[in-house]
Amino acid sequence: MKRQTQKRKMAKIKKNLKAEVKEEKWVKVKKSL
Repeated sequence: MKRQTQKRKMAKIKKNLKAEVKEEKWVKVKKSL
């Protein structure tokens, strides 16, 4: 059971990181426009 929650947490964190990177890229693009 514990391992499953650990995997889910990692997946969620990775998703959040990807979303953050995307937002950062967008901000940079908007600023450069």
